[in-house]
This record gives sequence, C-alpha cells and structure tokens, in this order.
Amino acid sequence: AGPVAESIVSFLQNLDERRAEAGPIATNFVSFLRNLRGSSLRAWRLELDLRSSGRVAFPDFAAACRRLVPAARSREIWRDLKDANDIGSLAFHEFDPEEAQSLELFVQALWKEVNLDLNQAWEMLDYSCQGFLTYEVFREGAEALGFEGDTKVLFSGLDSSGLGRMRREDLEYTRKVSSVARAAFRGGGRFRAAEDLEY
Repeated sequence: AGPVAESIVSFLQNLDERRAEAGPIATNFVSFLRNLRGSSLRAWRLELDLRSSGRVAFPDFAAACRRLVPAARSREIWRDLKDANDIGSLAFHEFDPEEAQSLELFVQALWKEVNLDLNQAWEMLDYSCQGFLTYEVFREGAEALGFEGDTKVLFSGLDSSGLGRMRREDLEYTRKVSSVARAAFRGGGRFRAAEDLEY
C-alpha cells in the first residue's frame, strides 16, 4: 500500500482506540446531542461548529454547553474528549470516533475515486441534477464510489436539514470536518506522512 492508504489505515486504527477513552460525562453529553439531532455529525454542525470551520475552540464549546445544558461542566467534558497532549481545538473524530469513522471512510472513497474533487463527486451523486440527494440516491452513489461504511449513519449526519435531502453544501462540509480531507488539502492533495493527520 502507498503512503496515502497507510496514513488512512493508521488514522482509522486510532479512531478505534479512542472509542473507549472518553469519560462518562463526555459520553453522556455526546449521547444527549446525538439524541437531540438524530446524529452526532448533524449535532456537531448545528450546535457546536457554529463558525462552520470543521473544528471547535474551547470558548465556543463552553458557550454551546451553557446554551444546551446550563449545568454542564464544560471544562470537564472538554478534558474527557480531548487528547491530553493536544491543546488545540476539538475535532469531530474526538467528539464521536465511531461516527467519524464512517465519515473518514467516505472521504477515503472520494479520494480514491475522484481525488477529493467534490465537484466531480457531486455530479456523480446527483446524476439526475435535482440539486439534492435523497437517502436512496445517496446510498447508490456512495456504493458506486466504493464506500463500505454505514450509509444511513453518514447520510443522517450530512443531511443538515434533517428533512431527508442532502445538499451540495452538506457534501462541501466534509472538506472542513474530515481530518483526512483537512490533512490532504494541507499537504497539497497528498499525505507527506501518517503523522500529518490531525488526531
């Protein structure tokens, strides 16, 4: 396998290891948001990542905690979610490693099939030019791209409206929220090394 594939494999293995790391207060907070919005990714985008940057700084996280659960201990939740050696902003794969794995597998498929060209990807997915994707259309397109993850979980997360219609801007958000995509664009479309990934 080449360096790109090895980097992605390394990253996905790291997500598996992170699943058991979060403390109970963080786990409860993530579950609360997942139940609130029906998906961790949708909750992340609508409740936490209000700047649409793909990552969340602590002041924004604390403000969201106060708004959503006034009694929430935001700093304790943050410490439970974050890697102890990472003083930067919060990434989605730290917030919900399991759901992030589906996202990163999808980005991997996009990379392999269309070199992360989201214009080309959207044309493939929205083959009937409706301007949106239903779940069935998305599932067919994702499978054609070689995606082997959970299409229902992924679609639910990317469909920010929650109305069963995924739009182009939802696909574009993967470039910001996926750590694999962020590392790819930071590296000029390829990984220099596995440690370039943001985990």
